[in-house]
Amino acid sequence: MLAKQYARFRTHLPKVTPYYAIKANPYPDIIKTFLKMGAHFDVASANEMNLVLGLCAAPQKIIFANTIKSIEVIQAAYKRHVLRWDVRGFGDSDKPPGPYSPQLFARDLAGLAHACGVTRAHVAGISMGGVIAQRFTLDYPELVQSLTLISTSSEVGIQAQTAWEKMAAVIEQRGFSAHAGFAERIFAPGFVKAHPEIVRDMSTRTAANDPRAYAAAARAIGAYNWTADLDRIQVPTLILQGLEDALTPPGGSVRMQRVLPHSRLLLIPECGHVVPEEKPELFTHTLLAFLAGVDLSR
Repeated sequence: MLAKQYARFRTHLPKVTPYYAIKANPYPDIIKTFLKMGAHFDVASANEMNLVLGLCAAPQKIIFANTIKSIEVIQAAYKRHVLRWDVRGFGDSDKPPGPYSPQLFARDLAGLAHACGVTRAHVAGISMGGVIAQRFTLDYPELVQSLTLISTSSEVGIQAQTAWEKMAAVIEQRGFSAHAGFAERIFAPGFVKAHPEIVRDMSTRTAANDPRAYAAAARAIGAYNWTADLDRIQVPTLILQGLEDALTPPGGSVRMQRVLPHSRLLLIPECGHVVPEEKPELFTHTLLAFLAGVDLSR
C-alpha cells in the first residue's frame, strides 16, 4: 500500500526527496511527511471564529501560492482551512538547482494539494505567487474554486525580461549586497517613510534567501506570457493592485481584468507592491468579502 501511494504522489512532485505517505492521514502527519520531503508549509489553526463569513457548512480551503504575511484574520475565519507554503528555493523548503518555471511551481503546488486531500480550493497569490496561482489555475482548473491575484501580471515585456535577467545574474554572482535598496522600491514612498521597521524586515527576509535559488526563481518569472489564455479561467477572480506599485505597474492588472471573464479589479491608492502589509485591513476585508460571496453562492 505504501509503495503504491508513494508512486502516486511521486508523479505530482518531481525532483524532490522520495517519501511515503498514508492516505487519509490527519494534517499533522501529512505536515511531518512533507517536512521530511523538503517542502515546508503550514495548515493554520485558530480560535473558533466566524467573523464575516457566518457559514453553516465548512468553508472551502484557501491555498496561498506563496507565504503571505498579515493574514491572521483570514486564518481565524477559515480555522484549519488555510494552507500556506514556501515555494521550492525559498524559506524552509529545499533549494535544488534551477532552472525553475511557473509550470514547475504549479506542479509542486498541485502535488501538495493532492497529498493534503484538497479537491477544490480558493487560490491566492501575491507577486510571484500570483504568477504561480495563474499557472496553477490554467493547468489544474478542477482544483480551483476562486482565484485572487495580488500585485502580479499575466505577461512580461521585453524590457522587463532584460531587467529580470540582469538582476538574476547580479544576485547569482555577487549576492544580495549588490541589490541593496530593493525593499524600499517595492513599497509606496509614503509607507517607507512611515514604517521603516517593516522595510528593514523585508530587506532582512530577502537577504536570507539563497542567491542561486532566488536567481533561478527570478528567471522563472522573468519571461512568460499567457494573457491570451486567461479567458479559459472561468472561476470568480479578484485582482488587487496598488497604484504606486513600481515593481508590477497597474497596467498589468488592468490587462488581466479585461481578459478574465469573471473578474473584478480593485486599484488601491497610496499603495505599492506589498498590499497585505501596506493595507492590511483593506486587504483582509476585501478578500474575506469576496470569498464569502463565492462560498455562499455554491
